[in-house]
Amino acid sequence: MSLATPLHNQISMGTEPPKWKPATWDDSLAYRDDPTLERVRVFFNRGYLFVDMGNQGINHANVTRLFAMLFFIWFSRFRDLNVSDLGGCVLEKPEKQGASPNLVLYIGENIPQWKEGEPRRIDLSR
Repeated sequence: MSLATPLHNQISMGTEPPKWKPATWDDSLAYRDDPTLERVRVFFNRGYLFVDMGNQGINHANVTRLFAMLFFIWFSRFRDLNVSDLGGCVLEKPEKQGASPNLVLYIGENIPQWKEGEPRRIDLSR
């Protein structure tokens, strides 16, 4: 697969759910880094790629925000615990997996922090 035949042209927008397509890690990076694509979430898993070109629906957005609020309430009771919500952040194991989940909770020490000059994603192989 290459950007010459974009994956989003291959996905049916009918009633059938979108499918994962065979792809390479480089295909995943091309979609992730393409500045012309807006609101794209890229998921890569061991040779398969799924590109979510749509926006969240109302129900999905409500549930996602509800979980974030519940986690805030719950963890505010434990002030000694280090917790960070990194939902929407790109998580990658280069050459193997990559995703941008709606909700990511880091609990404990070594919560990832962005540093100038580094990519704005979390490398899970570190």
